Amino acid sequence: QPSNAIPYAGFDVDTVQTVVDDFYSMLNNKELKLVDRADALSWLNEGVAVLKTKLNLSNREYNATALTSLAITADTSEYSLPTDFSKLLYIKTLTDIDEGGYVMDMISLRDVPNYTDTTTKYYLRGLKIGFVPTPSSNTTLQYRYLTKAGRLTLNSDLLDMPDNGSYIIKDYMLYRAHQKMMNHQVAGSFKAAYEDGLNKLISSLVDRDGHLDCIGLAPEANV
Repeated sequence: QPSNAIPYAGFDVDTVQTVVDDFYSMLNNKELKLVDRADALSWLNEGVAVLKTKLNLSNREYNATALTSLAITADTSEYSLPTDFSKLLYIKTLTDIDEGGYVMDMISLRDVPNYTDTTTKYYLRGLKIGFVPTPSSNTTLQYRYLTKAGRLTLNSDLLDMPDNGSYIIKDYMLYRAHQKMMNHQVAGSFKAAYEDGLNKLISSLVDRDGHLDCIGLAPEANV
């Protein structure tokens, strides 16, 4: 395959090439001999995956997909979910809620065999979504979900990180590098820096999502 084009102005700050170059610039000549590009890409992807997984635990909008359609076939109860599926936000009938559609409730997998109600509910099983009772007609549903981290391989691939999150990924890469070089004390300091940056990033994003779960009285209950 042809290689990716090199921009005249150089690679963007949030591209794989720039992050890897910055990472290598923090190693001395002796350390550079022990860390190859495969290592750097592996640690970069691992750091991104850790960040995205933790982000998905506290924020329900940054990694949310666009509205996605799911075609339902009569007499078929289970359907495959996308390979980048992490967490379902909601699934609803195609018609708008105000026009008679509704958001489906979830049912525990253990309760599926004993479910006798006529109201359709969904359950998750790995990368499968199922419905009870089994649909009796063809229809289309709509849903949104949180995505997990994809694999970054090209120099021009962008790190889709909120609030300059690409900067803290380098701390994770340095943590793994010094682990490989058996320099555990230095590795621990970079791990602490990564976790501190990650926690600050997560805290800054909580306010972006106006529908986080919380404990307390609902506003409409104050009368």
